[in-house]
Amino acid sequence: MLSVPVVSVLLPAHDAAATLPACLRSVRRQTETRWECVLVDDGSRDATRAIAEAVARDDPRIRVLSIPHGGIVGALGAGLACCAAPIVARMDADDVMHRDRLAAQLAALDATPTLAAVGCHVRFFPRRGMTDGLREYERWLRSIDSAARVQADAFVECPVAHPTLTIRRNVLAALGYRDTGWPEDYDLVAITSLSAQIFEAYKVADFYMSKKVPVIMGGLHVSSEPVEAKEHCNSVVIGEGEPLWPRVLADFERGSLQPYYVQSPAGLYDLRDAPMPRFVSASAYSQFT
Repeated sequence: MLSVPVVSVLLPAHDAAATLPACLRSVRRQTETRWECVLVDDGSRDATRAIAEAVARDDPRIRVLSIPHGGIVGALGAGLACCAAPIVARMDADDVMHRDRLAAQLAALDATPTLAAVGCHVRFFPRRGMTDGLREYERWLRSIDSAARVQADAFVECPVAHPTLTIRRNVLAALGYRDTGWPEDYDLVAITSLSAQIFEAYKVADFYMSKKVPVIMGGLHVSSEPVEAKEHCNSVVIGEGEPLWPRVLADFERGSLQPYYVQSPAGLYDLRDAPMPRFVSASAYSQFT
């Protein structure tokens, strides 16, 4: 008879026959053994389902759920509904986890009941052929080492790599996953543009506005034509954005974004008083104007 699991590994897989065996070996070698793995075969056309079912016959802690192909968000939702444990650990079929991952993350959640979730650092593989941008991204992820850093970097990029997330099930169930056509980790879009690319910026803003995602716009052109820009966004930042951004974020978190934010007093802003952005590289951008 199986013991009650303390953590459910939520593992969606689509056409993952080449990588799934190594992934499942890393799950089965965990030093924390009180787990179940809910493996969602998302309509794979290769041997993914057969591989999963063969391993499940050998290890009853692995449960295989086969659904028609609908994408990762649908697969995650279907799998989450089947997770029995109070903690859910995300995993992807092309990743492997350190043998102490579950033990360490469960210990962290047990030690701090106020934490809703934890992540962990990553190492990309294969190392050969990695681009400079990917190496920089890895360094940035590995620099996130506290809840404060997660909060501070939440609007730079998702500071917790999704397959490293271990979260209390009730929290994940309350938030859920959204299928919106872009990474599901973002609730706010901020766009800045000069005049030379403003129409491209407006197209991007219009796309996110059509998806009911709040959009904030700023920059030189927007500051000079705020009424025009307001037709494409929820809020316009007029003037230097650095001194206004903390207020904008606070209003967003309260659900009370204002239509216009105006720098006061107007004039130059000493950038020495602003934090330097992290994870910004010229090589990551295709256009500068």
